[in-house]
Amino acid sequence: MDYVLKFFGERFERQRITIEFSEEFKQIAITDIPSRIYPVFTNIINNAMYWVSLSNNRLIKIGFVNSLVIIANSGPAIDTDDIPRLFELFYSKRANGHGVGLYLCRENLAVAHHKIWYSEPDEGDNYLIKDGANFVIQFNGVEF
Repeated sequence: MDYVLKFFGERFERQRITIEFSEEFKQIAITDIPSRIYPVFTNIINNAMYWVSLSNNRLIKIGFVNSLVIIANSGPAIDTDDIPRLFELFYSKRANGHGVGLYLCRENLAVAHHKIWYSEPDEGDNYLIKDGANFVIQFNGVEF
């Protein structure tokens, strides 16, 4: 949490983006090396900042639900046809995007047996953003 605020804090203010951390997320410690974890958060949040800037409601939420880290944003939801390709190398819908970031996130996490995927909210999902983009990370080691 501190890393995210230090790295992006000024941009959150400048772009009028609200960042919310759940109380559960604030209580966890991910047991892996920072050089594996920080780039994942950096990429997903940087992407979220781009996409939420296209909407009036600029919100990024980071939570910990059912032993999973959720990074949700109020930008446009990912088109269902694009979901299977999101983590492919060179696949991007972002203007001037290179399609490398999410690929590297998945590959980097996989080395330590962590997993990342995109999730569409179901009825009863309280943390995912209904019309937004929602990424889920299952870390191999989390301490409370």
